[in-house]
Amino acid sequence: MALRYWISFSLALVLAGSVVVSAQDKVFETVAALEPLGRLALETGQGTVRLSSWDQPTVDIRARIEPPVGADADEGRRSVEGTTVEVRGSRRSVRVRSVYGAARSRVHYDIRAPREIDLDLVIKGADTTLGGFEGRLFLELYDGVLEAGDLTGTIVLDLDGVVLR
Repeated sequence: MALRYWISFSLALVLAGSVVVSAQDKVFETVAALEPLGRLALETGQGTVRLSSWDQPTVDIRARIEPPVGADADEGRRSVEGTTVEVRGSRRSVRVRSVYGAARSRVHYDIRAPREIDLDLVIKGADTTLGGFEGRLFLELYDGVLEAGDLTGTIVLDLDGVVLR
């Protein structure tokens, strides 16, 4: 009987710990005007990037910031609090950048942008999914996985340690 209560109590602690970790996440959302054939630049590190096209003259940006893998609760909280997403410009050019504090959090982007675009990506250590764009595409990626499809135009790839799918 005592063993059953101890197991239940241990399971409750494990579940409570996972709730605390997810409670440390921070979400950033914004929409910026961007004309077709405008320029979108993204600079980020660890995490994921999912970039897709749509038929709207705007960039829809959603970013979820989470603690680094293996961080304790206090370090994770400080890391997430110290990480921000910077968005500058509008209409002809929008720049999105992950700005990190002392410890690097993981930032998971979900971005929708006009199909006709000039795209400049500098991504270090994030798995990237990209599709549905037409224009000048410059992709500088390090240490991750790139899944890309339905891309037309001038495409320049600078890849280091990247797996293509």
